[in-house]
Amino acid sequence: MATLIKHGNQYRSRIRKWNGIKQETTTIPLRTNKKDVAVVRHHSVEKAEKHIKEGIIQKHQFDDYFEWLNDEGTSTLKQITIKDAIGAFVKAHSVNVSIGSIDRIEVSMRCLLNVIKSDTPIKQIKTADIEAFKMHYNTIHRVSGINLNLRNIKTLLRWCVDEKMLEHMPKIKMLREPKKMPKYLSEENQRAILDADNVSNFMKRVFYLLMTTGCRRSEVVDGTLDGNILIVPASVSKSRIEKEITLNDIQSKIVKEVHIKRDSHLLSGYQIRNFKDYITKSFQKACSRVGLKGFNLHNLRDTYAVMHWITSNDIYEVKNRLGHTSVKTTEKYAQFNIDRLAQDFPSAYQIRLEVEKVRENAVSTQLISTQFDDIQ
Repeated sequence: MATLIKHGNQYRSRIRKWNGIKQETTTIPLRTNKKDVAVVRHHSVEKAEKHIKEGIIQKHQFDDYFEWLNDEGTSTLKQITIKDAIGAFVKAHSVNVSIGSIDRIEVSMRCLLNVIKSDTPIKQIKTADIEAFKMHYNTIHRVSGINLNLRNIKTLLRWCVDEKMLEHMPKIKMLREPKKMPKYLSEENQRAILDADNVSNFMKRVFYLLMTTGCRRSEVVDGTLDGNILIVPASVSKSRIEKEITLNDIQSKIVKEVHIKRDSHLLSGYQIRNFKDYITKSFQKACSRVGLKGFNLHNLRDTYAVMHWITSNDIYEVKNRLGHTSVKTTEKYAQFNIDRLAQDFPSAYQIRLEVEKVRENAVSTQLISTQFDDIQ
């Protein structure tokens, strides 16, 4: 909290900040010897204190932000640009949001800056700007992609209101998005990719790993391997909870190979994001080469979920396997027609029939045993 102090006959505001090593002190002269005037000016400093500590407002900018420090007698205290606001927003959320989510937020922010000039004061952002954003990307991005960007922009602006950078929240209306069933790779489509001559063996193994574990791309790339356990830290996990995924020997071997490739990319000067994009684009190319259209990397996770739903016939088991916090997120996988799934996944469906037969036999045995107990 900023402190009002008096040095000689002049008042000052003092801000202290711990930088991890030592305490830093910033002193802002209030240029008055009258306490009532000093209190008013000190209040302006208090409003800006958080932004001063975060580096949004720097010392060389004080003359512009506090009217009593410049000759014009004007203040631009609230003229924080949208670029400044985005920088502070991303920094503040990096602590509590997964790496993958931060990457996606940054993509949304770059899209926003393609439409709104970076030096635009954040307080000038209006609903009309959001509508212009939607119009700009309407023919470029899918509705789902635009809505994802809008949700991130909405989070940004709500945060700006909370941080007193913005007085009112502009109205943001999502585009109407038709509900679609998840896309999956049938057993035939899986074989087409895994048997393709024009897809690298490394990528085939990565696709196999994602399809047989249900892991997200970031979980495999950013997780750590301990024996046959893939440990996904809370900073990477979408649920913000550390989780452990049990792998078999083949899956563990593939994760090790992915990490070797990842480290090689990093040593070559690439960022981790580049390696993740490399995996995503490789899958899209693989699908294109075998004639599959409209698929994305996440569909491998969808495929795992559908196959596990078929074999287990237990939506809560699928929920736990995927790490969903609510079964409502998982229920979409139980909406498929079982006859269609039997055609697309004959091997998985055969397992389902065998499991059901075992369960029926177990129930029958239990009933007979109970009846026998009754007549003894």
